[in-house]
Amino acid sequence: MLNYWWVTRPKRKLNSIPDVLATFAEMSLDQEWQGQRESHLSFEDALEQAGLKRIGERRDQTGGGARTYKAWVASLGLIFTQESTKKIKLTLAGEAIMAGNSPVEVLKNQIFKYQFPSSFSLSRGVKVAPRFKIRPFRFLIKLLNDPDIEYLTEEEIAKIIVTNAENETDKCYRYIVEKILEFRKSGNVIHEEDFFNKYKSSKGDVNPEHPYSHLMDLANTIVNWLEYTQLVKRDSGQVSILDDKKLEVQQILSVCPPFIDRPEEHEYFQRKYGLDPKHKKDTRNLTKTKTITAKIIAEQKIKQAYISESLKQPITKITTYLIDKIAEQTGFEDKLVEETLLKLYPRGSVGAFMTEYFEMA
Repeated sequence: MLNYWWVTRPKRKLNSIPDVLATFAEMSLDQEWQGQRESHLSFEDALEQAGLKRIGERRDQTGGGARTYKAWVASLGLIFTQESTKKIKLTLAGEAIMAGNSPVEVLKNQIFKYQFPSSFSLSRGVKVAPRFKIRPFRFLIKLLNDPDIEYLTEEEIAKIIVTNAENETDKCYRYIVEKILEFRKSGNVIHEEDFFNKYKSSKGDVNPEHPYSHLMDLANTIVNWLEYTQLVKRDSGQVSILDDKKLEVQQILSVCPPFIDRPEEHEYFQRKYGLDPKHKKDTRNLTKTKTITAKIIAEQKIKQAYISESLKQPITKITTYLIDKIAEQTGFEDKLVEETLLKLYPRGSVGAFMTEYFEMA
């Protein structure tokens, strides 16, 4: 059991989530996942071929890497396993990303709803301690919005917050504020004697040379997720709210939605957590409709290949050469590639290609 907050991190940043989700949808949507080792290995191969996972990272041939990536998109509420069929489905948030909505807006919504307990935090191999009933990213921006705190460091997040911030009560919040201010004055001496025993790594023994490394790695990933929302900046080791985003942060904090209930019921929880900003309820009949079409998956893959090309050099127009190249890379017909590129990028992407890249990121 993990006695601190947890986010899974096959990659420390969220930039590649749309591409990983598209690859996952292409390989595994409407398929059974549990125990399907060949599917897991195929997904791992597809991630490697798309450049989303380093080749040679595998420790074994059991598809463990694929399961970690699948857990990543599930932890953000983008997919779930349908109870009646045992097949993988996209949540509305997952569908929104696949349909081309801004991944930043969709994932920002998911990040601030991320909570303990959740279907992910209760799952086998994770099991975050039941003492935590908190939305970690809401808690962090509340601290950043506090004039007594103003900024946070990864060290403060690692050594104070992820281990001690259990809930969203005023009492817990004030305790954390006091601990941070005390830590800023006195440093590590404020920790309990049994700190490393209480908050040891899930892998077991503490590294004597870098005893806080597992918590520092976790804090770094948490800050990367927070940075992805485009509400905060990192400067000289300090994380703070961007000046022009303070009003948006205050608006987020002014509305306190209830916790998502029934985390032990996977489908119920994931569908409720996975509501995108445009929906208040998931009323889809998933048995009758195949909501994400092959064409949407194809568009996402073509978009991914186009952005990859545009990063090598600005594209002034859609040429036959470019269409042929992307058709070869993706395996889709020239006609579909041409239609998609002309629809999405009729004037190429000079000047706008970096904006498009960051939007995809």
